[in-house]
Amino acid sequence: MNTADLLYENRQLRDIDIQFSKQMCAIFGCQDAYLFFAVLFYAVSTEHTCLKIDRIDILPFYKDFKDELDEAFSSENIEKIAVSGAVAEDETAPVIHSGGRLYLAAFYRSEKLVGDFIRKSAVLSVTDGVKLKRLLVREFGEGTNMQKAAALCACLSGFCVITGGPGTGKTTTVRKVLNILNELSDKALNIAVTAPTGKAANRLNETLADLDGLKAVTLHRLLGITGSRDRSRFSQEYPMPYDVVIVDEASMVDLKMMSELVNSLKQGARLILLGDKDQLSSVMPGSVLGDICTAGNTEAFTPARAALIKEYADTDVVTDGKAISDITAALTESHRFDDSEGIGRLAKACRKGDGDEAADIIMNDATGRIAFIPADGDVMAFFRRYVIDLHKIITAETEPQNMLTAAARSIILCPNVMGRFGTQAINSFALSALSREGLRSSTEKYFHGQPVMITENDYSMNLFNGETGLVVKRDGMKAYFAGREKPVGVMRMPAWTNVYAMTVHKSQGSEFDHVILVLPESDSPIATRELFYTAVTRAKEKLTVISTEAAIRSYLNRRTERFSGLEDYLKS
Repeated sequence: MNTADLLYENRQLRDIDIQFSKQMCAIFGCQDAYLFFAVLFYAVSTEHTCLKIDRIDILPFYKDFKDELDEAFSSENIEKIAVSGAVAEDETAPVIHSGGRLYLAAFYRSEKLVGDFIRKSAVLSVTDGVKLKRLLVREFGEGTNMQKAAALCACLSGFCVITGGPGTGKTTTVRKVLNILNELSDKALNIAVTAPTGKAANRLNETLADLDGLKAVTLHRLLGITGSRDRSRFSQEYPMPYDVVIVDEASMVDLKMMSELVNSLKQGARLILLGDKDQLSSVMPGSVLGDICTAGNTEAFTPARAALIKEYADTDVVTDGKAISDITAALTESHRFDDSEGIGRLAKACRKGDGDEAADIIMNDATGRIAFIPADGDVMAFFRRYVIDLHKIITAETEPQNMLTAAARSIILCPNVMGRFGTQAINSFALSALSREGLRSSTEKYFHGQPVMITENDYSMNLFNGETGLVVKRDGMKAYFAGREKPVGVMRMPAWTNVYAMTVHKSQGSEFDHVILVLPESDSPIATRELFYTAVTRAKEKLTVISTEAAIRSYLNRRTERFSGLEDYLKS
């Protein structure tokens, strides 16, 4: 049996991988490339935008099929396939071999489009330096201030990334940037504020509530991408009308979406990305924000930019950066956490990947904000108490919006959907616990005080994947969602699931007073420090970790690896 078919039988390759390979082999008459095409499509349609030929060991099934994969991706075999016309070093073939990487042509074009946009983004001169300095002082005050330095960088470039952890002031900074840009402009600026998910857009609306006329929308809605249309309705010929576009939670934006966005901007428009470079990357292929920040070295600038930052923002910065460094600025001072103790200290250990320190913090926290429950203890009893108490807190409120607020104060976060400690099992257990306590009928699909999460986009209902709500019995069963004036009849909701527990990926763009993080021991590629850090930084007041010391160290010792050529392209 061919290795590709064996991988398919083992459910390590998908139907679409096999079908792509068969089609390519038939079109180009290279049947010996069956394994090559199937594995390549698998690799570049899950996380990576390309496959590095010298790092095929990253494939989850590499150890079991080392000899076969080494042969399939050898230089000799790639040259042999190139003779058929299926692989080329330029855009004349469906597979592009460039810089020791293999791309599908669509990803190669998207990566080049984003890279070219960033490299060609204009450095804007200071037309009225006295006014700009006065506005910076007005918004940020006198003296050293990295937020002020980041704001200056945003004013000096057509493209800028402001990165930082929770509470470092990214949104506050960009609000002040908009104030400055509006005053520097000789006309009213047309501004768009957007985020990758409906949940993130709603949170952004809360923080920008005092800015007249600004309402954040999802990137899909901004670009006119719907269920039947996967491309932006805008282009370079027919661009969006905005002078400034702000994208929050940019770590969640995949390569294809970023390429659609930059291709939709009008000439001279500013693009400002806000995000946390240490968080999980997008679910779809690419790690655009991470690639930009790694290429740019977010804490260094060129001597020329450093001089401007000193002159206009009265702030000293590191001066050994390259040109690409001037488009990124990192905010490191958290106004929410003290990084010398508690959750702040744990988040710092996560960023460093220090498993020993993280385990020590979790086991011996003196602040009262971090609790540890051994995974081999009576975890289900803890879940049962938590779910029952949460339900009583929610239903003690009488107004739907107050119930929503109560429900959103805490969450159980899991790495996976499946498994004993996956969201599916925990949500199912929660319903059973409520039934046994007499707080709901086991025959009811909907019940008063039921937390729900939308799992697919519904543009007609303006409900999007990841948005959370609450079922309330008021004039029938209705679902209420944050940021929406009117409820939705439960029978009209798009696909949904119960949400006492959600995956860490789904939690991005959210914050909770109390996070219960379940970290089972795992050698899965997703069990990484980025996942751990993302989960920890969802907590505002309290964090409960259900795990083992070994698992904590394991997560923090493994980094997410995503292959792309964007970082190298920006450095070149």
